[in-house]
Amino acid sequence: MSEEALLIEGLYSSEMERIRRKHRKDCDDFVMSEDTYDFKYVIYPEKSNIGASFRNNTDLITIGLISRNCDDSECLRCDVVRFNCNKLIIYISDKIFSKAWGSIKLGISAGIRHCREKNIVCPIIKSDDVLDFHLLENDTRKKLKYHSNKGISNVNILRNKLSPKEMAKKQSILDNAQFRLFRDDETGLFHDKDCYKLEKSRRITGYRSIPDDYNPCPDCLRRMLMKEACYPHVKQIPDCNAMLIDGGLTLSDLKRIVFEDHISFHLNEDGALAVKGSEDSWLVYRKENGYFYLWHNNYEKTGPKERFITSGYHDQGIKSRRLIIIFNYIAAYTYEGHLEAEIKRKMMEEEPALQRENMQHANSGLYENESVKGPDTRRKSNVITRIAAAFGKIFGKLFNRNQKD
Repeated sequence: MSEEALLIEGLYSSEMERIRRKHRKDCDDFVMSEDTYDFKYVIYPEKSNIGASFRNNTDLITIGLISRNCDDSECLRCDVVRFNCNKLIIYISDKIFSKAWGSIKLGISAGIRHCREKNIVCPIIKSDDVLDFHLLENDTRKKLKYHSNKGISNVNILRNKLSPKEMAKKQSILDNAQFRLFRDDETGLFHDKDCYKLEKSRRITGYRSIPDDYNPCPDCLRRMLMKEACYPHVKQIPDCNAMLIDGGLTLSDLKRIVFEDHISFHLNEDGALAVKGSEDSWLVYRKENGYFYLWHNNYEKTGPKERFITSGYHDQGIKSRRLIIIFNYIAAYTYEGHLEAEIKRKMMEEEPALQRENMQHANSGLYENESVKGPDTRRKSNVITRIAAAFGKIFGKLFNRNQKD
């Protein structure tokens, strides 16, 4: 690393420490703007009841949003904002946003470049894609001025106002508990009920299950998949999702598990992931050593190919640090396949014993038991023995007589 790079790194480290000391009493945590490329920024009017509701909301935490300063005064700046950890949404007032966006935008752009360099899937194309102005919308066109790295920019916000009748119809669809996902009739995208983009949709259709022409919204796809897999235990989604992330389960993995393998799961009272496969039930335990252990439901055999599922689980002998290995095993398991594998295993275990038995028969010679060579063979052997003994006696007498003569 060059001397200049070392100097810059040392400068940023000292600035970071200064910011943390200054804001540690006000903030629960700190986040760099370049790490927020997959977040959402909801801008709200500071002088309103909305701002007070965000400040008093116990589901939100206060974070220090750190970004590189566009001004020459300090190399880093920190803006205190509210943050939803589960939905990855930053709530920032219009007053702070107008001053800080230029610096935040630089950080998000750096995050996008990093994703492209490392071949990481990035949910946005440009920095402005993270912005959500719906809380600032009203019946007339208004302009929000904010600083960017190229000076002052204007964002035109126009609300597509719905009539009271249209609003009531839309809300009745959203409130219908039978609907698990919703289609924006204008864009054709399917959304989760909590997706912020649904708030701007004029006409929506509710669906009880995933249709064939399913075209998911990329912003809420993971939550839709989690809701489908955890249903009806939807309140466990944050904890289940945290466990899947710890196990390295990607969005594409989750999509295949839910859509193709039709696997569902939730957390049981012991904190284990209770998984339902195509046939059987499973438990996935996470241990402190970082491994996930798979347990299988107990059963009793009632026939050659029949069984009865009983209570309890047994250790399946499968462990991995990656949950996709566990889920692949669950998806591939069938009881019929288990029986076939059991037969093959017994044949392989019996094969060495048969080989040893054959070797013993081959080395036993002429005098093997009748079960191997049969009675005729043994009778012939006895006749030959008696003839040999008779010749031996005759030649023995002749030999003794010659010696006397």
